[in-house]
Amino acid sequence: NWKAPVDDALGITRRLATELADAWKAARASLENDIAARVARWLHDSFLPAYDAEKRRQGALEFDDLLVLTRNLLRAPPAVRKRVRRGIRQLILDEFQDTDPVQCEAAFLLTAADDLDDWRSAKPSPGALFLVGDPKQSIYAFRGADIETYLTARERLDADGSVLAISTNFRSRKGVLDWVNATFSQLMQPSGRIQPSYHPLDVFHEGGA
Repeated sequence: NWKAPVDDALGITRRLATELADAWKAARASLENDIAARVARWLHDSFLPAYDAEKRRQGALEFDDLLVLTRNLLRAPPAVRKRVRRGIRQLILDEFQDTDPVQCEAAFLLTAADDLDDWRSAKPSPGALFLVGDPKQSIYAFRGADIETYLTARERLDADGSVLAISTNFRSRKGVLDWVNATFSQLMQPSGRIQPSYHPLDVFHEGGA
């Protein structure tokens, strides 16, 4: 009777093949992590410093350089911020949900009534900072925008009662907005500081669908 030995051999072979596949996956993951870590260290320790030095040599700036260097300048002693503020009476930021933390910090430092170093504690001068945004439309995470920045800025302004909700829809009629409100109030459920809640749209055009 050869059936039992053959079944045992097949079972052992399958088990060994599974163990070998698992070992290969673990080894490959470890190798990939090691390569990624080596590349990250090389970028941080060698490439980026050399790249920054070359930009300084050529007197060149990238988009991110403009943002970061401006923010760093505004972080300088209060006298620097006061000098920059002289030419700015009002600052308006539209599509604020797509603003990244560096841009947001620069905006608050430019309009702050005090000289606090942390923008999250800064209080804009009355009427100096005007933000317009909808967190549900935040789609630029790949460029550094995040809901956390939006919510932090909103909460800072809301502490002084300076937040107004704009909910009236002038484009669509009641039938469309009834469906939109019913549908998205179910689909968009708030989740901590990641997913904002849905706020129903108010109807302006009552007639028709």
